[in-house]
Amino acid sequence: MSTKAEDVYAEHHQEAMRLVEEIKTWLENMPAPDDKINWGHVGDLGNLMHSLRDIVNEDYL
Repeated sequence: MSTKAEDVYAEHHQEAMRLVEEIKTWLENMPAPDDKINWGHVGDLGNLMHSLRDIVNEDYL
């Protein structure tokens, strides 16, 4: 692998790690719904959970 490819790979890895931390912070600080929690809110969070699970369950991981 060339040095250039290694540099870009390292940059991408660093950005991915930053994004993971940003997602974690966002989830920890996510405001509760303004109104009483309903099944729509549960579904929204469930959709997010499934999207994140799809990323984590990729074959290369």
